[in-house]
Amino acid sequence: MPAPPNNTKIFKSAVEQAAAPASGQRSTIVGPRQITGMSFDDKGDWLVTAAEDETFRVYNCKTGKQVFLLCEFFAL
Repeated sequence: MPAPPNNTKIFKSAVEQAAAPASGQRSTIVGPRQITGMSFDDKGDWLVTAAEDETFRVYNCKTGKQVFLLCEFFAL
C-alpha cells in the first residue's frame, strides 16, 4: 500500500484557530471548530472532512486548497 501524501498544510489550515477577539467583541470563527471525520480517496488526491459545524469540506491534497464546501442539510 502506498504511503499517504504529506497533508500537513491541509490539516493545519483546517484546524488552525483564529486569534482571540478583543474584549467585548464576538468571535467570528472561520472554518470548522472540530473535525469529526475524514477520508481520502483511493489515489490520495482528495480529502473529505466532516466537522462539528455540520459541514463537509473537500480538499485537493496536491495544492492543499479547499475546493468544495457542503454546508446545508435537508431532512426528508
